Amino acid sequence: TTDYILMPKQICFYAKHSGTPSTVTSSAVKVEWGVASPNVGSHFTNHKFTAPVTGNYWISSQLTTMVASNVDATAGYVALRLYKNGSVLQSSHSLVADPHTVNNYNQVSTSRAIALNANDYLEVYVQSDATGTVGLVGDHSYFSGFLIG
Repeated sequence: TTDYILMPKQICFYAKHSGTPSTVTSSAVKVEWGVASPNVGSHFTNHKFTAPVTGNYWISSQLTTMVASNVDATAGYVALRLYKNGSVLQSSHSLVADPHTVNNYNQVSTSRAIALNANDYLEVYVQSDATGTVGLVGDHSYFSGFLIG
């Protein structure tokens, strides 16, 4: 039928974690992403998305972490920080579940509509207050978005 609206040039991107940083620290560190696919319009470069036009965008990110060594049970959160133009726009937190179990996986995510002006940019940072070793799992960590309108 002809009842479909096709928008093959609709701005969108999806990128998985590239391996850097491999360990989450107490300082907020920018997450580096692999090659984005799809990357319609090529507006996702250098580990950030830059809005080509003013509009509303749907943005999602998820970070999956793994406890690589025993973590102090009194301190155990992982934060995903979404930055807009170099400043924190939103923070999402997840407790490190069962911190004494090595290879324990945890996830923290955010999804939301964001009004962006042309040339505004978004980046994802990660931070943790855990005293042991918490690492990012690449295949399960992503950053994605698309223009709503």
